[in-house]
Amino acid sequence: ILHLATNAGKTECAAAIVKEYNEQVKMPKVLFLVHRVQLVQQTAKRFQQHLDIPVTIIGAGKKAIPKSGILVATVQTATNVFSETAFEKFLEECNILFIDEFHINRAWMCSRIVKHCLAPMRIGLSGTIKEDNRQKMMHYVGMTGPIIAETRNEELVNLGRSARPLARFLEVNTVNIPKKVGFAASYSLGVVNNDYRNRLVVKEAMRHLNKERRLLITVARIKHGILLKRMLEREMDLPVEFLSGSTPIPVRNTVIDKFKAGKVSVLIASPIFDTGVDIPEIDGWINAAGGRGWELVLQRLGRVLRKKKGDNRVFISDFIDTHSKYLLRHSLARIEHYQNEKIVKIKIVGV
Repeated sequence: ILHLATNAGKTECAAAIVKEYNEQVKMPKVLFLVHRVQLVQQTAKRFQQHLDIPVTIIGAGKKAIPKSGILVATVQTATNVFSETAFEKFLEECNILFIDEFHINRAWMCSRIVKHCLAPMRIGLSGTIKEDNRQKMMHYVGMTGPIIAETRNEELVNLGRSARPLARFLEVNTVNIPKKVGFAASYSLGVVNNDYRNRLVVKEAMRHLNKERRLLITVARIKHGILLKRMLEREMDLPVEFLSGSTPIPVRNTVIDKFKAGKVSVLIASPIFDTGVDIPEIDGWINAAGGRGWELVLQRLGRVLRKKKGDNRVFISDFIDTHSKYLLRHSLARIEHYQNEKIVKIKIVGV
């Protein structure tokens, strides 16, 4: 396992390994597994930039299995062609197996492919592996072996390879949700449909825009993204786009290109942006989604730590949701995760 934080260059490390194998041994057969369709072409493009080795993708209607070189595929697509003779032969003759976002690709589908792949060199790539979870670590080690290299966010920020994050946590002081209400209803009442909190999100968005920051707003529900988009469009005469899992990939790519070019000022995104998306132009981020899990928080943070031109900082807005016992626990957990990374300067703001 290569346990490398965002900006350490996981794909570039993989490309370097393949290059060395090609120069010292032979033209390898490489299987590179990703978990999302959007990452297939992005990963293939990165390999093509660095290597003079054939790169093939399967998915999006493409199913041709190469005789050598690099094969990039989603776990789902690889599973769909699992019984095909050409793919079985590729797995038998494979020299190097890479599993991207290893902490996600641990499902039974990935395990099945790994079990039948005879590659002697197997590498899991991830920035969020928790070694103290013994059950998960046993599964990880069983698939690829132990952690052999590690780079933390703190090191990358201190080197200037990643942006230094500054976070404002705004206290949400609105009507309390009854304690007897469960988490799902609390999230709906306290986050998605909470007008007071949503107006705070819009107010923070305007503050970032007044400082000429290109802004990403993260949501966890499609309805929440649509609500915030409508509220923002009423407040300003600037283009706002919302991307979710149902947005076709060509549309996503067009919107992202417009955002990078400065033609879109605000990008609202569902969890499709939690992993693998590379947009260094983001210099303001509002976490409207909340969340508490260490992996989730670190993955979302990693999306906005890409090195910036000029002022290498990213400005974050988050919330302390005091109006729900569940949401408050989540807020305090996020603060703790940020503090443990030793890179985020946190300011608590009363409203």
